[in-house]
Order: sequence, then structure tokens, then C-alpha cells
Amino acid sequence: MGADASTSYATGPGVEGPARVGKDNPFTIHSMTADNKPVPGGGENFKASVRGPDNVPNVPIKDKGDGTYDGAYKVKTPGRYEVDVTLDGVPIQGSPYQLLIENANAGNSWAEGPGLEGGMSGKEGVFTIHSVDADGKPVKSGGDPFKVKIAGPNGDIKPNVKDNNDGTYTVKYKPDAPGDYNIDVSLHDDPIKDAPFHVHIKPAPNAGNSWAEGPGLEEAWDNEPAYFTIHAVDGDGNPREEGGDPFTVKIQGPKKTDAQVKDNGDGTYSVTYEPDVPGDYTIRVELEGQPIKDSPFKVGCKAGTDIDNSGFGIFSFTVQARDKRGQPKDFGGDKFEVKIRGPSGADVEVQTLDNNDGTYTAIYALAGDDVKGKTFSINATLNGKTVGQFKQNM
Repeated sequence: MGADASTSYATGPGVEGPARVGKDNPFTIHSMTADNKPVPGGGENFKASVRGPDNVPNVPIKDKGDGTYDGAYKVKTPGRYEVDVTLDGVPIQGSPYQLLIENANAGNSWAEGPGLEGGMSGKEGVFTIHSVDADGKPVKSGGDPFKVKIAGPNGDIKPNVKDNNDGTYTVKYKPDAPGDYNIDVSLHDDPIKDAPFHVHIKPAPNAGNSWAEGPGLEEAWDNEPAYFTIHAVDGDGNPREEGGDPFTVKIQGPKKTDAQVKDNGDGTYSVTYEPDVPGDYTIRVELEGQPIKDSPFKVGCKAGTDIDNSGFGIFSFTVQARDKRGQPKDFGGDKFEVKIRGPSGADVEVQTLDNNDGTYTAIYALAGDDVKGKTFSINATLNGKTVGQFKQNM
């Protein structure tokens, strides 16, 4: 009794899986009689073909002479396939066999990147898919048909999926509104590890709504830092409450001046700059090439007072003449003399004045780099008698 198609069947990875791209996928046909008994010999007309992303119209079949027949085939493209096995043109039991021929395995493949963690509306989100095979080994080639579907508040967003031909796939998308997004990544209609992903998109900053304030936008001095603060605001006029916005500050003036921008992480940015020479400065604050509100700012820089170069200049003191009863005199005429001697022994020129009201004033100058840190001895006399002595430290 010969083989019967309705009871004959096939087993093995080539019809049951797991099957792999680029490798031989073997299977064995078992010939059975109509009453479901194994056929002991060979000679039956079994044929096999494969349909799918790649087609194998004639799979070589080897008659082993014991009622079994071996076949094997190889495909280059992953996907879902049908394997037809027939006996005299009639499908055997279970044929056509449906199976997935993999390169990467959906459950082992994974994705990572900032585009899966959050983002801002209107700003491109990016993430990477990593393909991994059924054995847990990274796939080093491309060609897997990963699908990415992204749904947001305004409907579906079409992503761009780039096959890097090294087992990774770069995905880019641009959310069109703030809100919650669902990102589904699948392979052969099966989700990859941890998919779908849920991403919250926040409002993006708006250059025209953002603004800046502070003393460094009103005036500056050439010997001390100037400060101001940038406030990030979104397109709906709401203050931003987190950092990461690429504000830039450019300063033009009599001399090149750089600005330091510190992200405070709360939607504000502290700016410091140090002009080196007086003059008029133009400060441009921009967000991605667009000026913020009221930018550019015009700031006048003045010469500041330098303590190291500053010091006392003209000094004076007044002596009150009194009579023997201790009463202030109200007329002049006394001989008032003042001697000021420096550390080198030289005398300092002093101008004395009789104020004709019983008071006498001495005026003198101690200025210049050569007097700093020096001590001067001052002696004042009335009618040749000392009325006061003191030392003056510079």
C-alpha cells in the first residue's frame, strides 16, 4: 500500500520552526498509508516549495528509502512564510505550513534613546532599535522589518526608520503637540521588549515669548561682572519649569566680550559677562537663532572705580585756638605752622590759613603710588608751641 497525502506529514524547523534567515532550515516528510501506518519504502512523489518575502519554488527532496524524505531550504529575507508540501500534487496533512523565519527575534530585541524618555513639541525625538536573535545574540546585519507606530494627541505621527545595516535602526520623529504619546515598536507584528513605550512631550520654549531682565541689561561697569536672567516661556505663554533650552548670548562692543550662561534647571538661565573697556555694547539673546523678546539690548558700560588705583588726595584739618580759660577765640592773628615729614625725611608742602575767627586750617596733598603704605608725621604749632601731633598712615 502506497503513501496517502491526507495522513502523511512533515516535521522539523523548516516547517515548524524555529527557522532562521541565511541558514539551512531542514524538515522531514513522513509517508503514511491511508490507514495511518508508516510506509516502509521509498519512491513516493513528494514535492515542496516556499512562498513569502523570498520564494523557493523547488525545494530539493532526498528519498531516504525508508519512508522518510529530507528537505532543506534557505532564505535571505526575514518574514512570515508558507511551506507547501504535496504528494502527487495533493497537500499533505498540515500543508501549507505557516512559520516565521527570523533574523532578529521580537521578544529579545530592544530600543533605547532620548526619544523614548521624553521631549518637547516641535523638537525631533530620536531612539535606536537593537536587533537580537532568538539565542540572545546581537544581530550584526540589517533587513529586519521593524515597524514603528506613534500616536499622539493630534493623531498618528509618521516616524523615519533608518536601517543602519549593522543590526541597529535609528528612529526619528517630531511630535506636533505637547501631551502623551504611545510608541509601538514591533517585528513581524510582535512587540519588541518593553513595547509599547509611553512618552510625555512637554511644550517647547518660544523665542518671542521668552524674556530677560536684570541690571546687566541696564548698565555695566568695566571693572566688575554684570548679571541678568533669561526666563524661558512656551508658545502658550506659560513659564517653563525645567532647563535644557539652548539659549545663546552674543555681545558686541568696543572689545570682544564673552558671556557665561548657567542653566538653573527651572526655566531660568543666569547670564554673566565682564566688559573690559567702557563704551556701548549690544547684547543679543537668541533661542535657536531667533531673538527673544526685546532683543537686542543696548547697554552702556562706564569706567568703574578701581580701589587699587584710588586713594586719598587732598587733606585738611582745622585747629581751634582757645584762651587760658578754655574759651574759643573769635579772632585770628596767631602764628600757625604745620610740618609734615614723610618716611624719607622730606617735608610735605602745607598751606596754612588764618580764618580770622580763632580757627586755623592746614591743607596738604598726599597722593600717588609712592605714598601708599607709608606713614607721615604731622606737627602743628601755634605761636611756636605744639598744639597737636599725630601720624597719618596711607
